[in-house]
Amino acid sequence: MKFDSLQHLSTPATLPHRLMGDTPSAQVASMMAHGLWHQLQLRRDGTLWASGDNRYGQLGDGSRQDQRRPVLVGRNFCAIAAGRFHSLGLKRDGSLWAWGYNGDGQLGDGSLVDQARPVQIARGCMAIAAGALHSLLLKHDGTLWAWGHNGQGQLGHTVDTKQTLPTPMGHGYREIATTDYQSMALHHSGQLIRWGVTPGEESEDNSLGTTRVQYDDISLGDETCFLQAAQLMAQAAPAYQLPR
Repeated sequence: MKFDSLQHLSTPATLPHRLMGDTPSAQVASMMAHGLWHQLQLRRDGTLWASGDNRYGQLGDGSRQDQRRPVLVGRNFCAIAAGRFHSLGLKRDGSLWAWGYNGDGQLGDGSLVDQARPVQIARGCMAIAAGALHSLLLKHDGTLWAWGHNGQGQLGHTVDTKQTLPTPMGHGYREIATTDYQSMALHHSGQLIRWGVTPGEESEDNSLGTTRVQYDDISLGDETCFLQAAQLMAQAAPAYQLPR
């Protein structure tokens, strides 16, 4: 399955967005995430709202009906991310929830069944990120987890198989990010590591991308190298995380 790169990226609102329509008090959204045809809006009070296409249940309201106006998904959320057709939400208690399309296991619940309501996937979570058909999770203990589609090696191994449960990718990480078919992580040692294919270089023949690339020159004490890492991370969808 091929998609144009960088169309699904979850981007935080740079300026406050007021939600239109008959929503309570038209509260301000502090964070927004966009799938291919759906949108998530996280408000400052912790409520999560969704609108748009809902054929796979990616809005999380329990239905399969498209919604032109935002509908309430849940409360006590602090971060969100959206893949092409699936959604991720991180709650204030550190629990990860997922819903929507699950044909490649990108929800991480151990099945390939779509979910029209949020299902809990993990606890102890600090940051989340969503690729087109895969998901990333960074836990408080520094462990990195990935699941979903691996057609371009974005899960960090060379076997083109789906992962329906979060699979460990290593430990000692501090930041994560994604593009459509790439996973990126910044290690505490200063190494920026990525798996999969770079934006704009998706494989037409479904061959696996780069499994593991380490930028050994990125040092925690070198400002220039940090800028290099920041530029690479800026090409990816930012992961949203709990305050440190």
